[in-house]
Amino acid sequence: MKLRQVPRGVAAKLRDATFKLIGRDRISFAKIRRRNDLKHIGTEYGGWIVPVNLLGSRSICYCIGCGEDISFDLGLIEALGCYVFAFDPTPRAIKYVRKVAGQNPQYHFSDIGLWDKEDRLKF
Repeated sequence: MKLRQVPRGVAAKLRDATFKLIGRDRISFAKIRRRNDLKHIGTEYGGWIVPVNLLGSRSICYCIGCGEDISFDLGLIEALGCYVFAFDPTPRAIKYVRKVAGQNPQYHFSDIGLWDKEDRLKF
């Protein structure tokens, strides 16, 4: 009997399904625990899924790269009472954030970019 090689894409799907079935991360082999507190915050474009039981009114969240959608940032404040510190150096984002976030005392915006060294970049 001649053995045939399984196509790479099929092998990857089988591997991923196996790890999901046994409840382990395929890279670290760490046990994956299911959560029942995951909630999508923000728009479809700018939102994220977060474990809401881990955040509250004393939490500080750092959001990097606001762009022109801070629905996630403001949603953290509205839904969980978090304090948000956001950063974006682009002129369009600066204008947008200042207009939308207004004087929200829990939203702190800095018009700087974060980088791995002190440098001057063009945006």
